[in-house]
Amino acid sequence: MSRRGRFSWFLALLTVIVYFGFIAIVAFAPATLAAPVGDGVMSLGILVGLVVILFSVAVTWIYVLRANTAFDRAVAAIRERNQ
Repeated sequence: MSRRGRFSWFLALLTVIVYFGFIAIVAFAPATLAAPVGDGVMSLGILVGLVVILFSVAVTWIYVLRANTAFDRAVAAIRERNQ
């Protein structure tokens, strides 16, 4: 398997773990997410949901950054060799 493939699968696995972890908490410990944060009306579930969304953005950003640097250079080198 190529480096890009391994890297993609690794990020996909991390994303699946985070998403299914969130869903598992919702399914098996909903009272945990209903706990209020501080003195306000915001619950822990809102914060955890925000972290899941930010994690998704971060994983996408990491992949795009890596794809636009290392992977694009490698593809360009392969194309030059084959011409």
